[in-house]
Amino acid sequence: MFEVGADGQVTLPVSAWLIRHPPGTMLFDTGMPAEFVERSDRARLVEEEVKIGFGVNDTVGAQLEAVSQDPGRVDFGVISHLHFDHVGGLSMIPNATLVIQRKEWEAGMAVDHDAETHHARGDYDLGHMLCLITELVFCDMCPPTRDH
Repeated sequence: MFEVGADGQVTLPVSAWLIRHPPGTMLFDTGMPAEFVERSDRARLVEEEVKIGFGVNDTVGAQLEAVSQDPGRVDFGVISHLHFDHVGGLSMIPNATLVIQRKEWEAGMAVDHDAETHHARGDYDLGHMLCLITELVFCDMCPPTRDH
């Protein structure tokens, strides 16, 4: 799928990053849905394309607890995009405010979006507070340049 014509398998990690900062605790992406541990129907459908290696200790909730972070005390969930392997753990950080691009959120909330992209709205439309980003704002320490 990722390297057409190549032999063998490629292992792709599904990452999430915890950032502890004075204004709050932030989780960048949330990994796979917990239902994939039990090999749900959706997991089996995904496994028609890619093999999933995902156990109970791999959920974002378990990973947070392993580093002494209460998932209920994550302040912000910054979401790169709405694919299941980036938003699957949102239910485990129920009190976080989601930070996401407005256009991405609106596309994810479109009526026919699930059917077109196989996104599961139930992974991300969970009632979190939202911070929808419409433009990138730079601080004085990081001014925009023509190179970026």
